[in-house]
Amino acid sequence: MIPEAREVHLSRKDRKVLEACCRSPMTLQRDLKRARIVLLAADGRSTRSIAKEVGVQPRIVTLAASLCRPRP
Repeated sequence: MIPEAREVHLSRKDRKVLEACCRSPMTLQRDLKRARIVLLAADGRSTRSIAKEVGVQPRIVTLAASLCRPRP
């Protein structure tokens, strides 16, 4: 069973940084995919739809979104 994407909240500054990474031709592919996953998760997309759009397995979406949680 595929877990739902975690809810991700981004500040305006963080969103702008991630969007800039997505537009930059110098961004590494792995970083581009991570940025796209986080942006789509912040928009409330499901795990499956994010995985399909980005071209990764759903477990990768879950992992990338879980890394965005604030740490204590």
